[in-house]
Amino acid sequence: MKGAVDDIVQIKAILSDLEIPKYYLHADAAFFGMILPFLPELDSQPFDFRIGIDSITISGHKMIGTPIPCGVFLAKKTNIDRIGSHIEYTGSKR
Repeated sequence: MKGAVDDIVQIKAILSDLEIPKYYLHADAAFFGMILPFLPELDSQPFDFRIGIDSITISGHKMIGTPIPCGVFLAKKTNIDRIGSHIEYTGSKR
């Protein structure tokens, strides 16, 4: 209930030690996703796509208290291109 932050760098090191070449790292950043990228790195680990995360979900209703449940899913464009399909009426991919 207070939020947790996994060490992405350590997780990647374990995958490397186990010689697992292909993996997909998803960050469920429901609670801290909106603030963690803006904290000084002395207080937190780097948290963005540059450290090897493939997708991130963030909940608006948990951190900022929106009156209705809402969320955001972010993924690397290469992953969206690989599995997404075109939605004609919105002109976007899903």
